[in-house]
Amino acid sequence: MNPKDHKIDILNLEWTSYPSRDRESATLVCNYLRFQGCHVVEDSIHRGFESLLRYRPKLLFLTNIGGARINVKVARFASSLGIPVVTTISEGNLKTDHDISTLIWGNNKERIILEKTWLVWNDHDKETILSAVPQYANRIKISGAVGFDRYRICSSEVSGDKINTKKWSFVVGVGCWNFGILDVRDYRYPVVKSVIGENNIKRFLKDRDRFNDILVNIIRRNPDIFFLLKEHPGTQLGFWASGIEDCATEPNVLVIKNEWSIFDCLSLSDIWISYESTTALEMWLMGKPTALLNPSGTDFPLRQQIWMGQPNYPNEGLFQKALQYYRDNHQLPGFLELTDVRKKIIHEIIQWDDGLNHVRVGNEIINLLETNKNIISSEPPILPPRIAEILRHSLGWRKAQLVKHLPKIFISKRKDPRIWNENEIRLFADKRMAQQIAFYEKNGLDKKKLREVRAR
Repeated sequence: MNPKDHKIDILNLEWTSYPSRDRESATLVCNYLRFQGCHVVEDSIHRGFESLLRYRPKLLFLTNIGGARINVKVARFASSLGIPVVTTISEGNLKTDHDISTLIWGNNKERIILEKTWLVWNDHDKETILSAVPQYANRIKISGAVGFDRYRICSSEVSGDKINTKKWSFVVGVGCWNFGILDVRDYRYPVVKSVIGENNIKRFLKDRDRFNDILVNIIRRNPDIFFLLKEHPGTQLGFWASGIEDCATEPNVLVIKNEWSIFDCLSLSDIWISYESTTALEMWLMGKPTALLNPSGTDFPLRQQIWMGQPNYPNEGLFQKALQYYRDNHQLPGFLELTDVRKKIIHEIIQWDDGLNHVRVGNEIINLLETNKNIISSEPPILPPRIAEILRHSLGWRKAQLVKHLPKIFISKRKDPRIWNENEIRLFADKRMAQQIAFYEKNGLDKKKLREVRAR
């Protein structure tokens, strides 16, 4: 991109260039905007301050704000420059049994909505947010959950050769929860403690220990089964945070952090086990069975209703019986009986499962560009981050670019989110664009008809 060609329509800033959860959603939206003729640039959130000054976009699009400090700071900087901000919500389906305001704001300490438009997953999310901040009713809209669109748009993209599936009886995928947020070493701990309290933290940490113990025993008892362990992308404390520290070195185990997308992991798995994860719903959309491993039971706080659509195997004995049942019947015990429950849950969470939620987000962005020709001043005025903060993040980005050219022996095995690959972004966007266009054509949707699809 030529720096002189800085007046673009939309700047999208995300954490990863590889196909992570947010990258998948962002690419679908950005591609749709391009399909409709918008000039879109995708860049790293860690280069966000520089990118905003370099491109001076008409609008900033983020898949999420509150979950990370850098997202909040960049969104505040954009607002202070008079650039409208539009976001979706990465982990929607908000829970309502604790302090709602804390869940809504996250790292946004000023508790001022920085978005001109905030697009949430479903009716429940909108009602939950407005119960705490009714003054922002004109900014909250329902778009549906964008990340689930890929299960209507994309076919399986991975080969069983990645793990030689012919060698194993079947593949059990495990979607790991992030127990790390319950530890004082994680920067999110103070917020989590304020939301769920010390007693629940103690319970979750005991569950973490039992999750690890049960899972490693099951893995060792079933050498004919391959276990694909997918860590939560937000973990900061290694295998311990995922509850799999004793499992990772077993010969029939592969641990994935960011090397493959969740879509790839689900595609390769025959069964999906989790402690608490929306990935179970994604597995349902693929027509595959799921179950829970909740050692102390399913009645814990901030629980999403997804748990109600799948059986729980809380101990090693029940887990082992379920695997044997799958060997004999190609189904998990208790799963089929919950079919109607899952149908209801899918609607409640996704809102629309037509594969067009990314279109609803894109159309809201286009509408904002068309109706807001003049810069909108923020009410109340938004103060930018301190100059020192901007410089620190910019220097951190530049340091990361130098580090990535060093020999591998000097680079940490953990993938630095600031290691951004422009070619990776382009190739992934091109692949998804071809799939999106094919999906639109298959459903008889030209540009005009797509513009009629609306959020509400």
